[in-house]
Amino acid sequence: MKVLFDAIKAKFNIDNPLKTDLSGRLYFMQAPQTAVFPYCVYSPISDMYEYNFTADFENIVVQFSIFSTDENAVNIESYFGHLKDLYDWGVLSVTGYTHVYMRREQSRLLKDDRAWHRQVDYRIFLEKN
Repeated sequence: MKVLFDAIKAKFNIDNPLKTDLSGRLYFMQAPQTAVFPYCVYSPISDMYEYNFTADFENIVVQFSIFSTDENAVNIESYFGHLKDLYDWGVLSVTGYTHVYMRREQSRLLKDDRAWHRQVDYRIFLEKN
């Protein structure tokens, strides 16, 4: 759903603390090999069509993955807070659809030997115009 992914990026591109934290580094599906930390990648996880006899809906789960090589989790937790401020129950302007809701469903903090990784899943429910 290109129009949805464009709307997510457009919301990020307004002046906000998350964009500042990440120096504008929000990527769709995959970061480039040369990406500088910290950065965020957003990807579709699932997309389910729904119909209730009067309207068509899209029920989509999108995952945001924030990566940071900071020494501890303090900064990545700050980035997570700014992601929540921007997208929790946020309203997206999606061409051809009426936004119903954007709800955070789950979050996980992971650490490997290279970076901290915060995964955050959002369910986005849209009604087709």
